[in-house]
Amino acid sequence: QGEEAATAMKACIVSGDVSCQPNTLPSPAQVKVSFFKLLADHRLISQDKRDFKEKTAALNAKRAAEGKDAITYTGRPSFVDQIVTSIKTVFAGFLLAILIAVPIGIVIGLSETLRDSFNWLIQIFKPVSPVVWLLLVFMIVKTLTKDSDSDSSFIISFISVGLCSMWATLVNTTMGVSTVDQDFINVAKVLKLGSFQKIFKVILPSSLPLIFTGLRI
Repeated sequence: QGEEAATAMKACIVSGDVSCQPNTLPSPAQVKVSFFKLLADHRLISQDKRDFKEKTAALNAKRAAEGKDAITYTGRPSFVDQIVTSIKTVFAGFLLAILIAVPIGIVIGLSETLRDSFNWLIQIFKPVSPVVWLLLVFMIVKTLTKDSDSDSSFIISFISVGLCSMWATLVNTTMGVSTVDQDFINVAKVLKLGSFQKIFKVILPSSLPLIFTGLRI
């Protein structure tokens, strides 16, 4: 556009007006400045939380004695708070997926009849989009907690994460259990191990590589 337009664009960018910046990645200097601004904002919000807690301590103690709910801080979360919430959500969903998928995968893997019966169901739900799970969980949780004062957003988020991540673990656990070396099973029979002993001492150790492959996926 010519030297004059280029000079005007440069002056606009230097001024900090984001409307005139080109559609490119920010420079390292801009990232650094933004990062420290976010940290400063986090410190301010953290101080507000501490001040709020000190101001309402006596009132909350009185409300607790009366059997009433405490007054909680309702300000906006900071950049760091949102990261912590996201990490908690992911790990809670991951733990939920483990608690559901591993036991069910062991039960299905031990029985060829169950594998044949549930394989079609798993293959139907496995490719379902995370957005679909999110909407479905949202409707169910909102319906069940419509009269509750609790925050249901965390419940919706971690259940959605768990439903999205459980299928790979379920498939790999079933495969790992079903492919345990028959010699190990025969040894367990010779030693007259009980069902739980056979699962925890023979089947689980043998299928752990595939189970961890499912968890990694």
